[in-house]
Amino acid sequence: MKRLYLFIMLLTCTSIFVMGQRRITEEEWDDLVLTKPVVLDFYADWCAPCRQQAQVISQLVREFPGIDFYKVDIERDKDWFSDQTEDGYIPMIQFWYVIDEGRGQYYKSTVSGLMSYAELRDSCQAILNRYNDIQRKIKSSQKVSTNKTDTIVVIDGANYHLALSGAVDMGTGILWAAYNLDANRPEQAGGFYAWGETATKNDYTWSTYKYANYNQYSDQTYVTKYSKADKKFYLQASDDAATQKWGGKWRMPDKSETWDLLWETEWTSFTLRGTWGLLAYSKRTKNAIFFPAVGCVDSDGPTNIGTAFYIWTSQLAEEYGGYALLFESFNDEFRTSTLDRASGYSIRPVCNK
Repeated sequence: MKRLYLFIMLLTCTSIFVMGQRRITEEEWDDLVLTKPVVLDFYADWCAPCRQQAQVISQLVREFPGIDFYKVDIERDKDWFSDQTEDGYIPMIQFWYVIDEGRGQYYKSTVSGLMSYAELRDSCQAILNRYNDIQRKIKSSQKVSTNKTDTIVVIDGANYHLALSGAVDMGTGILWAAYNLDANRPEQAGGFYAWGETATKNDYTWSTYKYANYNQYSDQTYVTKYSKADKKFYLQASDDAATQKWGGKWRMPDKSETWDLLWETEWTSFTLRGTWGLLAYSKRTKNAIFFPAVGCVDSDGPTNIGTAFYIWTSQLAEEYGGYALLFESFNDEFRTSTLDRASGYSIRPVCNK
């Protein structure tokens, strides 16, 4: 009986691990948290080149402990395989690593056909180097404002540091910039950007929007990027104006991060050096940041100056709109909502701690 039990256990282990690779299903993959770079090997038992590829990978498993190697049986996960390829060739290798998990950003590269030992080894080394470089940048955290250029404001008898520069801890898990992108002081408007564009302009209409295509025959405008078709729902770093202009770890916040700021801090009407807006202050960190009511720019030009502010997030809301944090005094509205992505709104950069 004991021998039978051991034999069953051996079969189980063999079915899960093949030459150092763990077999994985699409359902398991969807639930997997990537803590290392990953090599996915799509194979079939009847495929001779797949068996050759497995022998090559078995060598690399020992050489690269910093990479997780998985096998995907295309006979068992046909739908997953068909979603990942157009030519249907196997063996097929995918290389994955996390760029920014919080924003759902991952690097993925696919190679169809048999790869030599040298090709596969060099590819593994490349993704491991890139992943480690990202981790080093994350660990070199952005400095929090030292309060040397802050000013003290008193709210309900308590002192708060109103940041005039730097990255500010508002007790929401990330750091918020003291002022808008392209501004030099908190009370300045800064630049206005269409969602996904990295430069300001004079005309904020769909005819000038970077990711739009106008069809004169149907009189309709079609979105060419960030849609249900391409399944890109968060801005890539190349389309994030905060990242492109300030570099480093700076980026646009996502919807949940603006929601956290909205509900985990206190807000009050405030005038800073002659400009009216709202002051967000944290009872937890005793820090405060100012949002000037600088309005926006739409197809009719500048609007709602002195009565509202709008802050883009990096998250797509629908085909023609992005999420934004907005305050409109004339509507008594303060919330995260969907805005026309071709119009120009402010950007308040954030970075990880």
